Amino acid sequence: ETKDSSIFIMTCLAAGALLLSLLFSFFLTRSITRPLDRIVDQFTLMSRGIVNRRLNLDRKDELGDLARLFDQFSDYLEHDVTGAMRQIAAGDVSLRLEPKGDDDQITPALNGTISALTSVIRELKTLSARAAGGDLSVRGDPGLLEGSYHEIIVGFNATLDALIQPSPRRQITERRRRRVRVRRERDLHADVLQSRHARPSGIP
Repeated sequence: ETKDSSIFIMTCLAAGALLLSLLFSFFLTRSITRPLDRIVDQFTLMSRGIVNRRLNLDRKDELGDLARLFDQFSDYLEHDVTGAMRQIAAGDVSLRLEPKGDDDQITPALNGTISALTSVIRELKTLSARAAGGDLSVRGDPGLLEGSYHEIIVGFNATLDALIQPSPRRQITERRRRRVRVRRERDLHADVLQSRHARPSGIP
């Protein structure tokens, strides 16, 4: 009987230990998978362009460190990148962003875009001001601008060239207009002379 009691106690202890192990494993797994699920959900939102959500995990382990880094990156995307793009879209190119490090690729690209737009705006302002003052001899400098930025300045220069030196088609049109105007003046003069000669004598 004593032996049976001992076996029963040992069995109960083993079952209790197994149950505690299962409960511990369940809660441990849950404490890991739930934050990971939130991180995955956050990545999914960012892939859809949503960067205003935060994890705000108050943990002191590696998952907490990962969540804090993720939130910092979200702050950077929302305030620096998206905020800069909104300012650029609103016509404000006065901002300058500080790179996050020597290997930062996003911030220099944004600063490069701002610099290119600033150059275009500066050249167009200069050209417009000089043209408004009657000086059509000044030309914009495309410099190191590329793509559409370069084409804008070149196109503006071509417009000024066309104003000063009309195209051959326009020159032909102007010559035709002058010939028509001269012919009309000649015909009018001939009509006046003819009308004078046709008047009866004695009429002034």
